[in-house]
Amino acid sequence: MALLSGVLIVGSSSLIGTGAKDDPEEALLAVLQKVRREAVERNQPIEVQIYETGTVLTWGEGAEQTFTLPTSETVQAKLLAAESLGAVLIGGQAEEKLLEHFKVYPDGTCDLFRLDVRRNGARRVFAIDPMTCAPLPGTDIQ
Repeated sequence: MALLSGVLIVGSSSLIGTGAKDDPEEALLAVLQKVRREAVERNQPIEVQIYETGTVLTWGEGAEQTFTLPTSETVQAKLLAAESLGAVLIGGQAEEKLLEHFKVYPDGTCDLFRLDVRRNGARRVFAIDPMTCAPLPGTDIQ
């Protein structure tokens, strides 16, 4: 299983690099895969947080590494609890529970969460697969 995980992680890096630099959403998802690779290579869990009004993603002990969303557009990201656990009905309107952080583990898995990306007023929510730390197909809400 470890060999298969290593092959999948290495193989996914070539797919991630293409086009990720131009699109802030793709760049953010590519960073998640980078953190996943680091957790496997270091053989230790890595905590990931989003700071500064949703524009800076940090990870590692003492937030040693950072990724800043491109500022050419208005882009903000938030971490949300999984759908089944995160929505609370308040006054007839669903309020979603924000997460402070999530962890990526040495086996290549991560905590269950959703990634909320707001770009120039448009909202996209990606449910993240805890087995691959990649967006689940068809879960993007616009």
